[in-house]
Amino acid sequence: MALRGRSPSRPQHRLGCAAAHDPLRGDERGAGRAALPHGRAAHGPPIRPGRPPASRPGGGGVNLQRLRYDVRERAKLGVRRALLRADLDLGRDPWASRVRRTLTARGIAEVLDVGANVGQYAALLRQAGFTGRVVSVEPLPSALERLTARAAGDPRWDVLAAAVGRAPGRATLHEARNSYSSTLSSPTAALLATDPAAETVTRHEVPVTTVAELVAAHGLTPARLLLKVDTEGHEGEVLDGTGDLLDSVAAVQLELCHVELYAGQLLAPELTARLAAHGLEPWTWEAGRCGDDGRLLLCDTLFVRR
Repeated sequence: MALRGRSPSRPQHRLGCAAAHDPLRGDERGAGRAALPHGRAAHGPPIRPGRPPASRPGGGGVNLQRLRYDVRERAKLGVRRALLRADLDLGRDPWASRVRRTLTARGIAEVLDVGANVGQYAALLRQAGFTGRVVSVEPLPSALERLTARAAGDPRWDVLAAAVGRAPGRATLHEARNSYSSTLSSPTAALLATDPAAETVTRHEVPVTTVAELVAAHGLTPARLLLKVDTEGHEGEVLDGTGDLLDSVAAVQLELCHVELYAGQLLAPELTARLAAHGLEPWTWEAGRCGDDGRLLLCDTLFVRR
């Protein structure tokens, strides 16, 4: 839901809970994270409709004042939906702004964007005022093309074509119909029930690197680094490849699932406990996808060093 937040099937983002996926990931996550993506938009106060005009007593025929009111309110809702699909927000305190303020307050000037999709997360951070360095990593060929184009005009934004996991090598990437749910894991029935567009449509063999290798290769400084991971159920394997960096990295952002949406994934309690063992505590979070029954299925959570 990382601000990958997190696009339409990440219906995300979010009027309360998105019906389906998280950002900063967005309708750009499928330019579609349809369901508005994980990640990343319906924060802030909802649009409050104006007071409907009173009906004329005893009148028949068309009430033009009421008709104008209805058209205006529908237009406002349409604009709001369009902004959400584009990963934008009318709220006063959107997720990206909270993340940026946290980074500024803690002197964090570098972001390793693991699972970048088409660059929604980094773009929203830039929009929120973050001017530091970004290294985005994405294995999906179609998303990578858009990501590369998006970063082309930004000298402090680098892009690498790879998946990230426990060890270097190669792996099978399951490309989802909505793009942003693509994963090295396999979607479960629970995920497909909330977001049918997460179904696998094709597979790719992709190179795999590790966080430890990326930090070394790009000269990143752990004490000034945010490690953002939005890998659709593969978060545990990404953390396995950090070496000893979890003891020194300044902050970590994870997409935490409360229900198994991808086969074999670690859930929120396990990942939270793991980061706590390395001195990292939850700082702020953004609700992502919810089930039809209102249950929170996932959220983006920012952890900082105690």
